[in-house]
Order: sequence, then C-alpha cells, then structure tokens
Amino acid sequence: SIREDLDLAGEYFEQVLEIDQSKSERVLETWGFQLLVHDQAEKAVEIFTRASEVEGGTRKHVVNYFLAGAAVVSKDYDKATSAAKTAAEIGKGNPRLLSRYPWVLYQKQDLENSLAEYQKILDQFDNQHGNPAIRDAMKDIRMAMSNVALKQDQLGDAVEFLEQVLDEFPNDIGAMNDLGYLWADENQHLNRSLAMLLKAVDAQPDNQAY
Repeated sequence: SIREDLDLAGEYFEQVLEIDQSKSERVLETWGFQLLVHDQAEKAVEIFTRASEVEGGTRKHVVNYFLAGAAVVSKDYDKATSAAKTAAEIGKGNPRLLSRYPWVLYQKQDLENSLAEYQKILDQFDNQHGNPAIRDAMKDIRMAMSNVALKQDQLGDAVEFLEQVLDEFPNDIGAMNDLGYLWADENQHLNRSLAMLLKAVDAQPDNQAY
C-alpha cells in the first residue's frame, strides 16, 4: 500500500540523515513534500517542522511555504499562519512566498484581512512589467482575490479582478471559465460567457469543473 511504501521511505530517509547530517534540510524537505502530495499532511507537518529547525538552513523560505500548506490541510491554522509569515519575511522580494500568508487567511475564512494582504502584494509588485514570473504571480493573486471577493458576496469586485486578468492574459482558460460562469450565473453577457466557457471546455475537455 501507499502508506506502507511511505513508511519504508521514511526509514530510508532517516538512514540517510544518520549517514550525512549536512544534507538534512534538503532531505527533510523532499520527504515532507512526498508525504504532502500523498495525503499525509499531519506527518508532513512534522517533517517540515524538523526541516525548518535545521540550524543554518538555506531553504527556510521554501520549507515554511510548504509547512504552511501542510498545516492548513491539517487544520492547524496557528502553525500555518506562523510558517506563512516566516516564509514571507524571508522572501520579501518574492510575491509567491508573500502570497502564502493571505492564502492561509483565506483558508481560515478571514476574508477581509486576506484581501487586504493580497492588495499589499499587488501594490508592491504590480508596476513591475519586465519579469514574466512576477506577471504570472500577479495573475494568480488577482484570481485569488476574485475568489475572496466572491466569498464576500462582492460580485462586482470578483468580476473586475477576472477582467483585469484577461486584460493582460486574454487567453487564460481559468479566468475565462470563472468569468463566464459568474456572468452566466447572473444572467449577464450570455453570448460572451457561452463562448468563453466553450473555449475552456475545448482547451481542457477532461476538466470536470469546466
């Protein structure tokens, strides 16, 4: 079974750590990530926590980013918040790392503060147009902000964020699907929404959400 395989892998990782402690941060990060993707979130929290405590570690920003995600899955929002803040503090110049904190707030249903923290990241980075990675991060942040606004029953804001995404990324299938769905649900722009939804389905015919 997968659980037995993971237990065996855990024994292997522990043996590697005994042989060479100098690689402990990277080994623990890899182990934690495998646990997380195989739905072993609580164990992943334990392993990522060990990785975050490695003295002199150089990947604490990444480790805490993953730790925050695993902690959210485990419903340990205090640990998730702490880890997300640590990742953000280390990675001040990286909007991806910064966005983990408002994502945790969203998962906690602290919607007002989530939206405010996302807005801070937009304010800091949105005027940087020469870096494709930053533009892609801004796109994802606007998509997230649309979801937050929708949870707050702020339909106009939810639509506006998606329209902003499509202004810059006119072929983004996810934004097309979300905006088309919102419009159709509100009985607005039905011809445009149908065209957008059909394009999303055509791009990913096996995507049940589309």
